[in-house]
Amino acid sequence: MNQEFHIKGLSGLALFITVILAVLLAIAMLPALALMVTWNALVFEGFHGPAIHFGQGILLWIILAVALKVLLKPTMEIEFHTSSSEDAAFDELNFFNETRQLLDEEKALPQRQDTLKAPSASASNDLSSD
Repeated sequence: MNQEFHIKGLSGLALFITVILAVLLAIAMLPALALMVTWNALVFEGFHGPAIHFGQGILLWIILAVALKVLLKPTMEIEFHTSSSEDAAFDELNFFNETRQLLDEEKALPQRQDTLKAPSASASNDLSSD
């Protein structure tokens, strides 16, 4: 049962956004409503305490959510390990290859400098005569 949903035009997009916002708002506000009803049932009627309205239920929900976040401290740690000996051997091989390449380049540098010759005196005379 594969159904497709098509949004046509600006009014369809506005309706889609409204429905999504309404669903998200309902999901966010239902716990606040449940806390308000529970508070009023237990504290107001049971202990003759103050009653709260919906706005205070939202604040109570926010306080409860933050308190749970702080108390439970769900953290995520990411660690990277090279667990196999093949990885370590591959890293060592790369290190040795790079080191060998650098040493070969250093050995080639003096040879390149030796191949460069200073301009001869006759060449500088030729340039000055022009």
